[in-house]
Amino acid sequence: MAEPHFTTVIRARPGKSTPSRPAEAAASAALLAADLSPAARRVRMLLVDRAGDQAYAFDPESADIQLIPPEVESVLRASQAGEAVPEALLEALREVLGLDGDPEVVASEPAYDRWGVTVHLNHVCNLACEYCYADGRTSDSDGNVKGAYGGHSSVISDGVLAEGMEKFMRDAPTDDVVISFLGGEPLLSETRFVEAIRIIDEKASKYGRRPTFQLTTNGTRNTPEILRCLQDHGFSVVVSVDGDRATHNRQRPKAGGAESYDQVLRGVGQLRDAGVRLGVRMTAIRGRPGIEAAHRSLAQAEAEAVGFQFHMYGGDALRPFAQEERERLFAHYVAVAHAILDGDPGARKLTTIRDVLQDIATKNKKQHHCAAGRWSNTLTPNGDVYPCHRFAGMAQFLTGNVLEDGFTFTSQAQFEDNTVSSRVVRRDGTQNCALCYAHNTCGGGCAQIAAANTGNIDELPPFFCQETRLRVQAAVRALVERLVARPQPDA
Repeated sequence: MAEPHFTTVIRARPGKSTPSRPAEAAASAALLAADLSPAARRVRMLLVDRAGDQAYAFDPESADIQLIPPEVESVLRASQAGEAVPEALLEALREVLGLDGDPEVVASEPAYDRWGVTVHLNHVCNLACEYCYADGRTSDSDGNVKGAYGGHSSVISDGVLAEGMEKFMRDAPTDDVVISFLGGEPLLSETRFVEAIRIIDEKASKYGRRPTFQLTTNGTRNTPEILRCLQDHGFSVVVSVDGDRATHNRQRPKAGGAESYDQVLRGVGQLRDAGVRLGVRMTAIRGRPGIEAAHRSLAQAEAEAVGFQFHMYGGDALRPFAQEERERLFAHYVAVAHAILDGDPGARKLTTIRDVLQDIATKNKKQHHCAAGRWSNTLTPNGDVYPCHRFAGMAQFLTGNVLEDGFTFTSQAQFEDNTVSSRVVRRDGTQNCALCYAHNTCGGGCAQIAAANTGNIDELPPFFCQETRLRVQAAVRALVERLVARPQPDA
């Protein structure tokens, strides 16, 4: 992985221009409401930190990391704390640090060139994961039914799937399309899964579409026929594995209470042997011992990539970092970043830090967190369509039902307009995404996590922002520590 250059000014790569949107006008108004000068806005978004005795500043707009003297550090911190700093001094700092112009509105985020849909084959699961968002958002009305999104267990019918795929393939603006399977547990029924693939192939052929397939599974329901189907269709598969045996079995037991770890690992091995592209994902619950060790253990997983996320609902999302919790996680993230930069192949699988380093090295700029509600939607078993799989069951985000004659799959304005640049100040007057040094990695955060915790798709809960910022801070710290440790050339 290439490391960023530590020079005075590094310009971000030019990105593709995008059409002007109403959000851009809203962004200008919000900037004025923030009552900050252009120089103050640019200074506010810097990450100002120390590696030992060496102070430094990271500019997310240019991905430039600069070593700075204590005098500059003092002024930057004062401005970020809201203290009065003479405008002439801020302008001078902006020039010295190469912070030219206001933050760019147009981002160089990758263009989504594949229309996508996530298909919920069912709303039922054979595991009883204690943090599952499909249960935790609302009470489980069936008592012991898991993965039901607050409703009753259900399985998609041939009629709903056929009508949904007919309209999805018809409406797709691209010939390359992405079909993702989720649940519940989508592989509970071999017959249902295999028949779903047949229907999708038929509809794709009718409209000349070229589907790419993805699957998220708990890994416990592989059969020879399912494995053949995954092979034949070139699936990418993600299996949920919560780190080590003890952590996984505590958090992801079977519905009857039995342990699932060994069966899941057997499933991972079967998928590996089938030659599918394989990733694993860990979910952590705050306050549990051994989170960092459990995450690091997955560097040895037989997978190409390892995702990591915290449970982000209720108190876990709304409660800010405790100091000891923050320090422990920060040290872990810095250590992972160093291992990645040292070329450790296992550490490079850990995407939660690898992707941040990649964003910095490539000067990535993002205006959206993901394609939800824009280039991707989710089809549920009864035909209801939502912006993404996490929104399922949230009635205020229902976009329609595929069994309705006039239904079309389309991009939704509220998600297109939910950009980083449209968010400068929160409703409580504090700074928001556009002034945050993590915004080009975060892209404004998960809209569903925001909506579920705050009621608004543009207002994230505190811990989501703090943990995202911590990852960026850790990645930058590791880069600076490597720079400071390098032998300096003789003058």
